Amino acid sequence: MDVGTPAGQTMTSVVQVPERIDQREEIVARTVGILKRGGQVIFPTEHSYAIAVDAFDTEAVAKLNTLRGAPGGTALAVMVGSPRTLSGIAREISPEAELLIAALWPGLLTVILPTSFGLAWDLGDGGWLGKVAVRMPLHPLALEIIRAFGPLAVTSAALAGAPAPLGVGSLASEIFEAAELILDVGVLPAGPASTIIDLATDPPELLREGAYTRDALRVIAPDLVLG
Repeated sequence: MDVGTPAGQTMTSVVQVPERIDQREEIVARTVGILKRGGQVIFPTEHSYAIAVDAFDTEAVAKLNTLRGAPGGTALAVMVGSPRTLSGIAREISPEAELLIAALWPGLLTVILPTSFGLAWDLGDGGWLGKVAVRMPLHPLALEIIRAFGPLAVTSAALAGAPAPLGVGSLASEIFEAAELILDVGVLPAGPASTIIDLATDPPELLREGAYTRDALRVIAPDLVLG
């Protein structure tokens, strides 16, 4: 379904995604094409819809932050399709980080890591933070897209401060109209947000106790000391 927009704006396409993976190849290819030319795409993750752009497209990232009304200096998170991708974007991965990633990726764990020196991107913070929040989602469609394209700058498909949408029908009109493509798999199950742990500080800091608690993290990484 294509939804008309005012003159000068991109037309939004809403695509009902088939359940069978072998029927998604054309949809994934279309998604990759939109991302390559700086477009915004909405797709499902485990418990909410996300909106994404090319993580290395500074203009696309800036447009997405402006669209959401995010405070200045806010950096978007990045989604990757494999832990191996971290070697190109993080300059240091501690033994504790490696244990957590091995046990909980793909899944609801976001790790904040120090950014590789010389990495040419700006996720909205002007690059001054020197670190990046990274997650590998469990949803199969999200993984297909990321593995076909590469790292994506991602945030909830909602205006800043609004609840994460469980269905396309819950999208704010501004978000809906800005996206070139919306991949609809129906209403997603409610569930916890990702746990966020800052592993770029010493000691590491648990910023959000989501799907995994402080105690659960320590079971996986016994030497983890949280500030």
